Amino acid sequence: MGTLKDNIERSAELQASLEPLLQQYAFMELSSTNPIMRARACWLYGQFGSMKNCFKSGVNDEHLRHVINGIFDNLSHSDLPVRVEAAMALQLLLEHPIAIEFLRPGLGTLLTCFLKIMDDIDFDQLVTALQQIVDIYQEEIAPYAISLCQKLGDAYIRLINSKAIGDEEDSETSLTATGLMTAITRVLKSISGSYKELYPTLE
Repeated sequence: MGTLKDNIERSAELQASLEPLLQQYAFMELSSTNPIMRARACWLYGQFGSMKNCFKSGVNDEHLRHVINGIFDNLSHSDLPVRVEAAMALQLLLEHPIAIEFLRPGLGTLLTCFLKIMDDIDFDQLVTALQQIVDIYQEEIAPYAISLCQKLGDAYIRLINSKAIGDEEDSETSLTATGLMTAITRVLKSISGSYKELYPTLE
């Protein structure tokens, strides 16, 4: 179903019929005892998460809230593939104002989970997802600025050191390194002109 995303995006009628299918067949797998099914359910919701016509406002808002909560819980799952797919799905679901408001009270936990996943795996799309979170919640990011910059800086140094001297830098490493520096820049810009007490530590 997820591999048909491009076809479904071209049809408003197909998009309108998606939510009942997801609700019936995918939602329950977010809490499956099988980690593969959890990861696939997160991935599937991520595939269609940014489609405005998939989740209709109003009567089905409760489904979307339960989905966001289920995916959020999977950020701390014991299996790394589940955590990664949950992180990617949440990024895409942030297209919806409901998701932004629902996750706002748990922003600290959300950022901590993202940084922990980034400790476990270097993945360029995770960095992009974190950039988006910083952009969306930039007015509230100050309390986490130091830990974010520290973790992103550590990830950058670890990435650079993972390349042996004389090795050619592949395009994936280059993209990830650039993404990490961009994420740090966005964190710094989000507190620019304010929170001057943080400047010495950040420097």
